[in-house]
Amino acid sequence: MSIAIHEMQQYFAEWQDASKDPFWQRKSGKSVLSILICRSESGYRTFRGMNTEVSLPAGSFCAERAAITRAASDLVHAKDISTIATLDPADKMNPLWPCEVCQSWLSKLKQQNEDIAVLAFASTDCKQFAVRLNEKLVDPPAMPPSPNEALTGSPLPDLVELAEGETMSMGDTATRRKVDGAWNFLHGGHQRILKAGIRELPEE
Repeated sequence: MSIAIHEMQQYFAEWQDASKDPFWQRKSGKSVLSILICRSESGYRTFRGMNTEVSLPAGSFCAERAAITRAASDLVHAKDISTIATLDPADKMNPLWPCEVCQSWLSKLKQQNEDIAVLAFASTDCKQFAVRLNEKLVDPPAMPPSPNEALTGSPLPDLVELAEGETMSMGDTATRRKVDGAWNFLHGGHQRILKAGIRELPEE
């Protein structure tokens, strides 16, 4: 569930920054975002879905079904679906549960895996949510701290502590260093790399 929450926050942030094409929601003018989490040999895979309303007489294609069909198109097995989460990015319909058609899809999928969890967020910050498991509301599990908090005890500070004990903001120096990498979270190990690079800056 923590993966679903993080992925939804990232999806919402990208949706906010993106240039919108009103053609995709030309019937209702409303967007809905969905995240599908599937188990895999390497851990988990994530699939995104958004509602589309291309053929108005045929109605809309819901975000949940869009995410499910993306997973099916990537040859994911139905039994490997773990969690589906849905969000109204305009924050007018949250918490947003699957529609009747999507519930019908989920009822068929649960014949393959009865433990599919459905998440609905109270708002776009995705900090509060409800969980349905086998059609029953359940108490959300206690969420683990982010990797950054788990390794350092606190979120990334605004100030970087230098080796000599002084502090400076990240933008106070004209000299920059680049660190290559691909990660979802900036955790304690990444912070140590960045701090080490700052300690090695030449005195000007």
